[in-house]
Amino acid sequence: MGYFFSPSAVKSFCSANHIGNETACFAVGSTTARSLQPFTQNIIVAAEASGQAMIKKAKETFGKL
Repeated sequence: MGYFFSPSAVKSFCSANHIGNETACFAVGSTTARSLQPFTQNIIVAAEASGQAMIKKAKETFGKL
């Protein structure tokens, strides 16, 4: 699981790491989500561009497991 708050964070992380398709990646907004697309299709976007919205989305997502 990864939480990304900006496209530059995605670029930095992915320059040194590999994201597997089984890894859930949470994006703070649509621009950050687009920057994740070359690396994974398992992208979950928060309803609002805030840390709290990302935490809420993670709870909703993993509460369904």
